[in-house]
Amino acid sequence: MAGKQKSRPPRRIPITRCPISSSTYAGSSPRFSFLFTSNGIYRVKLNTLEKFLQTRGLPSLADRYAVVAYGSNACPQQLLNKRLTDVPVIYGRLVGAEAVYAARRTQKGKGHVPATLAREPGGEPVG
Repeated sequence: MAGKQKSRPPRRIPITRCPISSSTYAGSSPRFSFLFTSNGIYRVKLNTLEKFLQTRGLPSLADRYAVVAYGSNACPQQLLNKRLTDVPVIYGRLVGAEAVYAARRTQKGKGHVPATLAREPGGEPVG
């Protein structure tokens, strides 16, 4: 049968599919875009995300702020640990940046070495 296929609504994927432990820190991050909820994640496509948010009674993309999540901050288990919910996570690739680490450990928690993203040496500013 020719024509468009009807798209199915995203199904819930349990957070346990993206575990985090001392041996897997920073946890596994899906290599696809998803809506994070406290009950699991929903695989979404950017072109259908707005409608999916609307059907769940959640704020639209225009009413949200974009944040770049790198490393463990893009991991569903870390989002759960931070008590966040209903967060769209858009999978992508950032070109021209690299992780840079602080020469210290965090004082709170487990003494992790904090990192952030910085422009690669010789990289051009964007925007």
